[in-house]
Amino acid sequence: MLKKGTFGGKHTEIVYLKDIAGVNRIKGPDVFLRNRLLTACVFSLSSRAKAQEFVNALNMVM
Repeated sequence: MLKKGTFGGKHTEIVYLKDIAGVNRIKGPDVFLRNRLLTACVFSLSSRAKAQEFVNALNMVM
C-alpha cells in the first residue's frame, strides 16, 4: 500500500486484508480505508473508476 508522507515524500505501508474494517470514502483516485486500529490508510489508484472497481472487489471479499 502506498501512502503519502507529511512532507510530500512517499513510503510503503503493509496492510493485511484481515485488518481492513471497511472503506471510509473515495475521493477522486484515492480510497481511504479504515483498519481495526481505527487509523486511516490511503490507497491511490490511477482514476476514480479504478478506485470504485477496487472498492467493489474489496466489498465482495469482505
